[in-house]
Formats: sequence, structure tokens, C-alpha cells
Amino acid sequence: MYTTYIKIYLLKRVRICIEVIMKKFNDLRVNKKKEVPICFLILHYTEINFTKNAVESILALKDFNDSQIVIVDNASPDGSGKILKKFYSYKDNIHVLLSSENKGFSEGNNYGFSYIKKNFDVHFIISMNNDVMILQQEFITNLFLLYKEQSFWVAGPDIYIPDRDYHSSPLRVLNNHFLTGEDTLKDIEEFKRCKCKFEKTFSIYGYKYFIKDYLRENKILHNLFRLKRKIFGYSKKYQIRSDNVLIQGACIIFDKRYCDNNTQLFTPLTFMYSEEEILTLKCLKKGWNIIYFPELQVLHYSEACLQLGKGKYKEYRKRKIIKYNKMLEAKWIYYHLLEDSK
Repeated sequence: MYTTYIKIYLLKRVRICIEVIMKKFNDLRVNKKKEVPICFLILHYTEINFTKNAVESILALKDFNDSQIVIVDNASPDGSGKILKKFYSYKDNIHVLLSSENKGFSEGNNYGFSYIKKNFDVHFIISMNNDVMILQQEFITNLFLLYKEQSFWVAGPDIYIPDRDYHSSPLRVLNNHFLTGEDTLKDIEEFKRCKCKFEKTFSIYGYKYFIKDYLRENKILHNLFRLKRKIFGYSKKYQIRSDNVLIQGACIIFDKRYCDNNTQLFTPLTFMYSEEEILTLKCLKKGWNIIYFPELQVLHYSEACLQLGKGKYKEYRKRKIIKYNKMLEAKWIYYHLLEDSK
């Protein structure tokens, strides 16, 4: 009789142990992150065709394989985020996240970053504007080769703006002026001057830039820009690989170490602008290297500039003033951050 009780007791204990083991196994299976080479993180706000073009350019890259694309809609008022979610619903490697509010550049990217960290184990995250396209077919292949040659925490590619025939990255070479805030104060004074010129009802300066932006896509004007640069020349810093530069934020590459050691991709101190400076300061403090690679290239169609060139001068002037106000606000935040870090 006692033997029977013992057998029943042991069977119950065995069954409980098996249930616990199976539960842990299932939890591990459910929570296991998918290992992927790259997650492309695209911040979307209206202009759905730009985002679609960006996605198509990524899907066409050689060695895309198991990489993923995450699109964050920053509460686009035109409903384009919902359209994108439905449009890509059949794609397992494209994820569209809908934010309930416009969180700005840093917070918008951080929203996507949290989703990526929860679901994927990535080698790289590439944060890019929705008006960026990658037409360099060997981009992914080259990225992994360059990383083996010279590892980094953060990196930036050559960012070429076709309608301006201009390479916007790197923004500047880092020096003592960057850390002391002298460069930032110069930027602030320059933004103030530009804003004052646009605040005038009639401004030759304002009309000059209105016409220039309005005709930005004009082929004749585009060729004149190219000719001017050939005659007068311009900085060749974009041709040189460097680890002592401020990279432009339209496309930034983060490695696995950066992703594993951070809960946020960007420090959300500003709504827009100066994110690159804040990121650079953070990396300098922690000893994380940033490298600019001219061997990698993306095209930036500068959607914001094209939009500024549409409509009447009155609306253009209003948008420019708003833009300079936001840039000044961001620069002052960054300047105070510099002062506090001394």
C-alpha cells in the first residue's frame, strides 16, 4: 500500500518537473531573438513615395538576405503610415510601426530601436531618413569587409545630394573648438543672421534662396552648380576616411556593441537638429570611436529642401523662420550640454 502511494507521489513529481522544463523550453523558444545581419531603421513622416523608394533600394542590395527593415511612422497627418503598414503587410522582413504622436527625430528612432532590440539580435543598425536611397549594390558586403578592417561603434557613409551635387558628410573635422563650444557659438550667430534676413518682409537674401530652392530640380541650374564647383572647387574631406569627424545624421551605422550597451539609439534632448553633435559628444566621453567611410555611399534627396522650394515666397519664408528657430533651440541645448560636461 505504501509502495503505491510512493509511486503515485513520484509520478506527480516527475509530471510537475516535466511541465516546468517544457514551460522553460517554450519560453526560450518564444523569447529567442532572431539573429539578423542588419536592421535598416527608416523614420517616416509623410512623403510616402520617398519611403517606398528607400525600401526598394534596400531590398535590391546584394547580400540583403536575412536583414530586416523597420519603418517608424512619426504620426504622419496624411495617414501614410497606415498605408505603408497595409502595403508591406505581406512582407515578413518589413515591419511598420505607427507612433501615436510625432516624437521628433531622436524619440522616433528610439521607438524603432526598442522594437529591434526586443525582436532581433543584430550586427548593425542603420538609421536613415526616408529620403535616402542606397544604390551602391555592394553596400552590405563592403560594410562587413570594412568593419573587419577597422571596427567601430558608430560610422557614417558618404552622403551625396544629387540635386546639389554636394557631399554633406562629414560635417566637420573635430578639434578643440568642437569641445569648447566655439564652433557651436559660431553656428548660433550664423543662424541668427539668417533668421533676421528672412524676418524682413522684403529680403534679397530670402528671394535668392527661394529661387534657388524652387529651381533645385532644374537640369540647367543643376549643371551650373556643377560648373561652379569645378571652377571654384570645394572641400575634398568627403574623400578621406577619418575617425576624427562629425558625421551627418541622414544615415548613421551602429554596431552590435553600441546596440547592446544602450537602451536608446539617440539621446532625446532635441526634437530635431543637433542629434549628430549630441551623439558625437556621448561617444567621445565613453571612448567609442566614430569612423567616416568614403567607400560607402548613399544618396540623400533632401526632401525637406525640396518641400521648402514649393509654394509662394510667403509660405517659404515662414517655413525658413520656423526651421531656424528649431535649429537655434537645438544648438543652445547642445551648447549647454557642452558647458555642463566640462
